[in-house]
Amino acid sequence: MAFPFETKAWNFLPYPTRLTAEMYFIKGWSFQAELAYAQYKSGSIMDKITINKDGSYFGADVNSKFAMSHWTNKRGWFDPYLTVGFGYTYRSLAVNKSTGNNNLGIGCNFGSTKALV
Repeated sequence: MAFPFETKAWNFLPYPTRLTAEMYFIKGWSFQAELAYAQYKSGSIMDKITINKDGSYFGADVNSKFAMSHWTNKRGWFDPYLTVGFGYTYRSLAVNKSTGNNNLGIGCNFGSTKALV
């Protein structure tokens, strides 16, 4: 069976390239801001095309999140949330270098409420 993903399309750096900050407001609502950076290397794939020079990616997003655990007044190891927001993406090698985007999603946080030590 062949590997279902083209690994030449993976563009990531060996160090952290995402910064996220989140602030809780009230009644399960929080605000999240995020910055991301990556580099494209010559020979990798972008938009199903092999690129012949190095490039860069920059993204900035702002989102509003609602913790669904607010409805149950119970927080535990599983904390699901809904998120909605918008962002900006810059890709130096793309045809449309600067684009806006809408964010809509569902996710969850996993955690521990007891000391591990």
